[in-house]
Amino acid sequence: MFADDVCDALIERFEDWPRIQRVGNRGLPGTAVSPPGEIHDLMLALATEVAHTFATDVSHVKASIVRYDVGDKFARHRDMERHWPFSYGRTVSFSLLLSDEFQGGEMIVEGHDMELHRGEVVGFNATTWHEVRRVTGGQRYVLVVFGHWLSDAELEQVNAAG
Repeated sequence: MFADDVCDALIERFEDWPRIQRVGNRGLPGTAVSPPGEIHDLMLALATEVAHTFATDVSHVKASIVRYDVGDKFARHRDMERHWPFSYGRTVSFSLLLSDEFQGGEMIVEGHDMELHRGEVVGFNATTWHEVRRVTGGQRYVLVVFGHWLSDAELEQVNAAG
């Protein structure tokens, strides 16, 4: 559980962080950003803890803050898909809910509503099916973290090899 002041600080700094461009149209949320460096160590510690639950290793993490506006959703998917080269090497995923002033936007994992409250984290194996239902009011902010067992350089080599 993360305190409200941590969640507030992440949301307040959100607009200053570099943007990640999303491609395709899978009902993805409108905005995603990479958090600043000081968040990285915390995220690696959390991802490592989640990874131990699934008896797997995490060598590094990738994290983004995602904002869901009204109408945004994320269709049912897994965070490690063979046809998504950028997802190769992902072992665990987790989401930290940063806001609670929205309607809809339920996080569903393996068919179960996680009923998350602000500051709560849900973690799962990267091959687990999950989705975020359509936001019907307000803005839903979430910190999404992926634990990887491959470094960026190793991932680039795997993708280059085809």
